[in-house]
Amino acid sequence: MQNIGIPRVISQRGKNSLEIEKENFEKHQLQSMTKAVNTIECPVKEKHIRSLIVGTFHEKNAIRFWNIARRMDLQGNQITCWKFCHVLHKVLREGFSPRTVRDSIHYIDWISNIGRLWSHLEDGYGKLIYHYVHLLTVKLKFHAKYEKFPGNMEIKDDEMHKMCKKDINNYFELCVDMLDYMDGILLVQKQVFSSIDMSRAASMTAHGQCRLAPLIICIQDSCPLYDYIVKLLFDLHASLPSDTLSGHRRRFQHQYEKLKEFYKKSSNLIYFKNLIKLPQLPDRAPNFLIASEITDHQKPVAIVESQPPEPEQMEGILIDTTEALANEPPPPSPAPVQKAPVPDERDVILESLRRKVKESNAEIDFTRRESEMIQESQNSRIRDLEQEVEELKMIARQTCEENEGLKNVVKSQATNEQSKQELLERLQSAEKSSRLQVEKFNKLREMYNSLTDKHADLLRQEKSLRISLHEANMAKDTLVQSTSVRAEELASKLDYVNQIESDLEKLKIENDVLTREKEDDKLNAERLKSEIEQRRSEADMLRMEINDERNKIERIKSDLNRVQNQGEQQQSFFEKEKEELNLTRDKLLNEIKINRHNLFLVVSNKSKLEIEESKTIAEHQAMTSCTSNAEFLIHIIEPTVRVVQEIKNIVRGLKHDEDSITPKIMEQFISLANQISEIIIFSKCTSNTTPIEQGEQLVFISKKCSDSAVCLLNNLLTDSVDKWNDSIDLLKEDLDKLLSLANNLVPKVEDIQKEEVVDLLNMEMSEMSAQIEAASNKIQDIMDAARAKNKGVELEVNESVLGSCTDLMLAIKILVERSKDLQDEIVEQGRGSTSAKEFYKKHHRWTEGLLSGAKAVGWAANALVDSADKVVQGQAKLEKLIVCSQEIAASTTQLVVASKVKASSGSKAMSRLSEASKGVTKATGTVVACAKSGSKRIVEESLMDYSKITLHQAKRLEMDSQVKVLELESALEKERIHFAELRKRHYQLAGESEGWDAEDINESNGSIQSN
Repeated sequence: MQNIGIPRVISQRGKNSLEIEKENFEKHQLQSMTKAVNTIECPVKEKHIRSLIVGTFHEKNAIRFWNIARRMDLQGNQITCWKFCHVLHKVLREGFSPRTVRDSIHYIDWISNIGRLWSHLEDGYGKLIYHYVHLLTVKLKFHAKYEKFPGNMEIKDDEMHKMCKKDINNYFELCVDMLDYMDGILLVQKQVFSSIDMSRAASMTAHGQCRLAPLIICIQDSCPLYDYIVKLLFDLHASLPSDTLSGHRRRFQHQYEKLKEFYKKSSNLIYFKNLIKLPQLPDRAPNFLIASEITDHQKPVAIVESQPPEPEQMEGILIDTTEALANEPPPPSPAPVQKAPVPDERDVILESLRRKVKESNAEIDFTRRESEMIQESQNSRIRDLEQEVEELKMIARQTCEENEGLKNVVKSQATNEQSKQELLERLQSAEKSSRLQVEKFNKLREMYNSLTDKHADLLRQEKSLRISLHEANMAKDTLVQSTSVRAEELASKLDYVNQIESDLEKLKIENDVLTREKEDDKLNAERLKSEIEQRRSEADMLRMEINDERNKIERIKSDLNRVQNQGEQQQSFFEKEKEELNLTRDKLLNEIKINRHNLFLVVSNKSKLEIEESKTIAEHQAMTSCTSNAEFLIHIIEPTVRVVQEIKNIVRGLKHDEDSITPKIMEQFISLANQISEIIIFSKCTSNTTPIEQGEQLVFISKKCSDSAVCLLNNLLTDSVDKWNDSIDLLKEDLDKLLSLANNLVPKVEDIQKEEVVDLLNMEMSEMSAQIEAASNKIQDIMDAARAKNKGVELEVNESVLGSCTDLMLAIKILVERSKDLQDEIVEQGRGSTSAKEFYKKHHRWTEGLLSGAKAVGWAANALVDSADKVVQGQAKLEKLIVCSQEIAASTTQLVVASKVKASSGSKAMSRLSEASKGVTKATGTVVACAKSGSKRIVEESLMDYSKITLHQAKRLEMDSQVKVLELESALEKERIHFAELRKRHYQLAGESEGWDAEDINESNGSIQSN
């Protein structure tokens, strides 16, 4: 050994024994990985995988394994990637626990990326790699979540219960994760079997065995998984209702059938017969609803047949690189302080023994674990065989008893020849079956004896390994003791060398720093010289500029003295003027303050008086017959809330500009008083159409609003802004309560016309288009009649107004067409596979809005044409035409808003509809402008020339005008009453269309008739 080792060690120049051992170990691991993961389509050899597993025990981790694996070309060859998955699965199961699994968890994303890469390959190993990678990631995530489970999934039941902390939620989650794990295994076996031809002896070919080899590890994983899943499901059924676990039962039943089929297919393969003994599942799945069946459950055990170990190649432990070094050019001679000591023969021998001891320890640990697994599986197999032997003994005893009974029967019935013959046949068949049972018993006994012998051999092998380990440890201890002194001397020398090296490096660094500083100083000196020259030239220029500035300053001083004298004279004059202006300003400010206070007082008193009058009117007996609806009350309350908010904003700015805000706040207070008065009256009217309790609450809150408004008006006379803010907040709070109550009183539309509303919408849209077309034609006819009938200013006015009406109709026509386009787009996008009619039914609220808008547009178009006709005939005034044009603009706005509700934000049809709506608004403004202009021209034409009338004529005309004013005032009062009645009827009809009850409608009709 010495003659071989010394020259090899001497050739490793510049390296100590630890580095040599580490390098040799890395080369050995790389060689094993390269041989295991190659491009040849054949199964991975067990000895190469075993070498990688021993490497994890040698380093107590899997870092070296992954450093080598990351350098493998797994993306370039599908067979290489498939074999790597097989090797990784084996290392995860049997490598050093738990560090191997823990170190591999960090590479889950890297493994997943490889699987996604090969998933695009439809043929070959592409799909197989993808599903195998998925199984490996599921396994690693499972171990990351449950660290107590080792790589081989073998754990005691007590440890599993301790890990779950006896929490039913943890049991539930663990069971789901194990079911996912089992799904991954079953998916891999399905893909493997579907990729090979089962009708031929595919398992005896190299490519078939390459695909089937990983299934052995899958079978080993599936056995403990099946056992744990069954036990967990029994525990869950003992604590949870059966309905909750119905999904678990269905999933387990599906997995049980697939797993049983998997074992059956595998048992028929010749390749598996000499490698693994497959477990047997029961004929039917366990019934988890019967708790006693847990006693019948037996853990399936897959026994991997032990293969004879192949001889390990020992070359490469100490590599002689003399020839390689001879071919290379000689390296430069290092400095004396950097020369490392050359290890002697004893160091090399010691390190070699240490390495062998570590390898032996790893091999012994691996063999011990493997022997324990084999021993456990053999013990379970022996117990099964003993049970079968007992059963066969019982059957043999029963058969002997039957034979004796038959012999007795034969002896007793010897006289009857026929019955004797039958009994003899029965006896012969019984003896035959007995012989078969005895033969079976003998075979089982032989099998039992062979298993016992194997068990004894394994125990003897373990004992011999332990003895060799003990001897190696003793040799290691003696060598360690003999070399410890030399190791200490070498360590002290190395420390001294390192100290010298560090001092030398520090001196070099200081020298470099000084050199750089010297060069920087030279550069700075040159730069300073150039700057000094530049500053000198600048100083000369500045001296010249300073002299010029001094001359300018002298001239400015003389001018300044002259201006100061003039300024003093003007300042005395301005001070006198300032005093007079201050006196005048104080007087004006005092007057303004008095006037503002008087104005506040007048507005406050008038507003309070108006509110009190409204409260008196509301409490009058005649108001009990007046009715209104909640929608109109909301229409009044909402602007009132906005007015209160505007007052609050103005009050917030009073501290900054009190004078400019006074007109604004007066205007808002007057508007507030008017609206509060309307709220009081219409709250009373609305309460007459609501249930008594809600009506009383409505009246109470409205009175509370009036009291808050009066309190605000009283605080108007004070200068405290805080009191104003408190009163405003109180009034706003009461108005919000009243608005909320009114919203609750709005009747809800019932879905009683869903079937009819679609047909009505189509009919109304068609009628609306027809009415607009007819209105356009009729306006043209009216214009022709006006040209034939009128002349002069009247003809010009009529042509202008009718022309603007024609433009308005064209704009409305365009808007209606754009609205139809938008509705078609909305229906097309939202109906899906249903019909347009079903879409309108489903969104009947939106459909009703379109229907209402279409009705309003059609009615407004007819009203505009009628008004234009009457204006031309002299039966109506231009103001009626203005009202009709504004009404049709409002109706088109309603149609646009109803269409916008379900339109998408980026819809081109919606943008075109918005442009058409702007066109209608512009055309409406044109009609109003033409009507006002025409009315003004007619009035100017009809004005009388007052300069030519006499006194008598003036007196008579004054009396006639006064009579006409009285008549108009009377007509105005009557028209206001008529307008109020029409508004009540309008709200009543709106209530019917919104789905009010019949009793409310009859009550409203009665109140209207009484009025």
